Amino acid sequence: MTAENFDLVLRELSDRMPFQVFTVKLNTGERFEVDFPQALTVNAGVAVYLGLARRIKFFDHNGDNQFIDAASHELASPSAA
Repeated sequence: MTAENFDLVLRELSDRMPFQVFTVKLNTGERFEVDFPQALTVNAGVAVYLGLARRIKFFDHNGDNQFIDAASHELASPSAA
């Protein structure tokens, strides 16, 4: 993904009105929810997310990251009963 496209996608997700939680899946497989738009800063293909308890995540356009337009709990498959 280009730096410009990376910035555009994250800004569009963050700037929606009303804001909707979305999930970032890093190339390591780790996922986290962006649940507050001001907790994410994006510039020149690099993003910084400051989560709860000062959990900081850095990621950039070079990784094979995914941006999922849903909260992680919405993505969980139902448990087999």
